[in-house]
Amino acid sequence: MKKDLLSILLIIIIISTSLGSCENTCEKQLSTVDSLLNKELQDSAANLLRKISPSSITNEENKAYYALLSTRIDYRQNKPIKSDSTIDYAISYYEKKDNNEKLADCYYYKGSIYFENGDARKAIEYLKKAEYYAKDIDDINIKHKIPEIMMFVNQYLGEDKLAIEYGKKALNLSKGNKNWMAFALGNIAIGYDNLGVKDSCDYYFKQCYPLLKYIPKEERVYFLYDVAYKLAKNDPQKCIEFARNSIAIQPNSTSYTILSDVYMSLGKYKESMQAIDSSYYFASTSIRQDLLEKKLSLIVKQNLAEKDLKEYKGIKSKRDSIISYLRDQNILSLQKEHDLKIAEIQKQKEIVYAILVSFIVMLIVISFIFYQKYKLNKRKRMVMEKQALIEKYKSDLYKLEDDYKNETEKSGKIIDNLKKDIDISEQSKAQYKHEINSLRGKMGVQLNSLVDIMGQGKTLYESIINGGNVHTWKKKDFESFIEYYKLIDIEIISKLEDSKYGLSPKQIFFSILFYENKTEGEIEGVMGISSSAFRATKTRVKAKITDNSLINLLHF
Repeated sequence: MKKDLLSILLIIIIISTSLGSCENTCEKQLSTVDSLLNKELQDSAANLLRKISPSSITNEENKAYYALLSTRIDYRQNKPIKSDSTIDYAISYYEKKDNNEKLADCYYYKGSIYFENGDARKAIEYLKKAEYYAKDIDDINIKHKIPEIMMFVNQYLGEDKLAIEYGKKALNLSKGNKNWMAFALGNIAIGYDNLGVKDSCDYYFKQCYPLLKYIPKEERVYFLYDVAYKLAKNDPQKCIEFARNSIAIQPNSTSYTILSDVYMSLGKYKESMQAIDSSYYFASTSIRQDLLEKKLSLIVKQNLAEKDLKEYKGIKSKRDSIISYLRDQNILSLQKEHDLKIAEIQKQKEIVYAILVSFIVMLIVISFIFYQKYKLNKRKRMVMEKQALIEKYKSDLYKLEDDYKNETEKSGKIIDNLKKDIDISEQSKAQYKHEINSLRGKMGVQLNSLVDIMGQGKTLYESIINGGNVHTWKKKDFESFIEYYKLIDIEIISKLEDSKYGLSPKQIFFSILFYENKTEGEIEGVMGISSSAFRATKTRVKAKITDNSLINLLHF
């Protein structure tokens, strides 16, 4: 029996040791992938990562690391990334661990993916988070690439001043890396060129030229024709210079196409035609179609003689054959896909159609019912709101009238007593009459002030309901909001205004947002505060409110 127990224990120890060894090996492999990516060796990194089976990773940290590296490789290899679920997994883990370095890297790639997919607003949101987390980290690769991508994003959006600012940040982080410096200097020069500041543009280009040789050949070709493309509109001559430098390193369709467009804009049709022919030689089939379109357009612009119409017809015929070829390829692909599914679709077609029609009819009926209920409830709310407001105004008006009568009676008694005691002069009568009129004026001002406060409060309340914020509010605005909210729920306001809690108008407003079931994110948006400021405000308010039942009522 003892021998059996010892055997089982030994097996458990061996299995545990093996699992630990596997995880250590996996972690070392992931670190190697990371190192290869930092050295711009994407293909080697991808090959090594493919050797690691995701199902073999049991450690949560390694799973998050794998998700980050997988996203980095896909992005570096220009693979389309339509979902951010993989990188979100890594973000979720690193947020729990407060790992700012990895969070900065994750948000960099998430923002870059959104930028590549055309959502600049989301891209900036996530890249700013990357910028925040990268402030105090030591990894220079991460710290540098964030301002670099922000430079490109702002350049794309036409925010050239901001692009230059980020370009200079990237340049300051590039010391010792001449490849990085060349990219930063070139793009700063482009920013100044877009702003029309030629002296600064020339200054940064002069610094950029000697460093171009430090950019790897493949990237240098891309960098040069990218700069040429960005200069095409404002500086054609520099554009031609950069495009030709790109071609000198490696002839490519893109640079020749850029040259063709610039020559066409300068009216140099012959040179433009030659550039199109060169571009056509290096272009893919799909790009050749566009080039033939350009060539046809150029021939029309030149108004060539009748002898050139043969070339025109020949080019048109060639273009049409390419279009036909591409169309046939697409049709063939669609047919193959359709043939694979047609058998199953045929069987289910009638059932799906019936279900779909029933669902649509039911959805329309339900939507109509809910819409009618919504309209009815909205009307009821508006009527009740107006009635409540009218009743409130009536009550306040009655109170002011009573106050006015009381003050008038008091004034009358004072005058009567004075008449009995002294012989009132005409000057004294005028003085008392003035005081009575002043008192009446004050009461009228109070009434108008109350109406203004309630009207302002209603406007502010509707602004918040419709997604507004309090960025420009002053103390008076918070007080007006609270006065109006009394019409909605006088009970909660009465409790919050209890002097024993000592809550400021802004803290009462903050509490009302909780009472209205607003989420943390919505409250931060309304108040215009960060997450840390939100938590601090919440803590202070809870510390002042000593009544647990009120805290529960506010959904704290």
